[in-house]
Amino acid sequence: MQLDWRAASGPALTTATALIAFLVDRHFVAVPNPAPLFVCIVALASSISGITSGMISAVIAVASSALFFLDHRAMPGYDTSDLAHMLLLAATAVGTALITGLLRKRWVDAFAWEQKHHATADRLSAALDKVDIGIVLLDSDTARNSSTAPSATIFRFPTHRPTASHPSSR
Repeated sequence: MQLDWRAASGPALTTATALIAFLVDRHFVAVPNPAPLFVCIVALASSISGITSGMISAVIAVASSALFFLDHRAMPGYDTSDLAHMLLLAATAVGTALITGLLRKRWVDAFAWEQKHHATADRLSAALDKVDIGIVLLDSDTARNSSTAPSATIFRFPTHRPTASHPSSR
């Protein structure tokens, strides 16, 4: 089974950031709350691989911040302001994951739509190269409203194709 690195990168980065923050805070210097950094990582995870990865990163970010807050209190437990901070972080992280994931989905859908229509245009162009008759291309106004003056582009093609024995092909 192959691991999807895009889907795993966001949660892995969130976990690594939380572990580094815990280690640095415990053994070296006091670290400020990493919650804003977690929200940025959630946005990155959603933009790379979609809503699912962003939501998993958001859950890891909220849980890590809760543990980080718990470790910085003089007495175990949370007061009302801590719970308000956690709820605000949870709402921000989930909202960031949803918005960024939906924007990614729209971008991917627009790219697929463009690729589909380029393929259609290529097929039509190839078919146009194969015909020996004149073709009239009407613009959208002329095609919808026949009372306007005709506005068309006329392409004329030769009625015969030159062959190797024909003098004009040399």
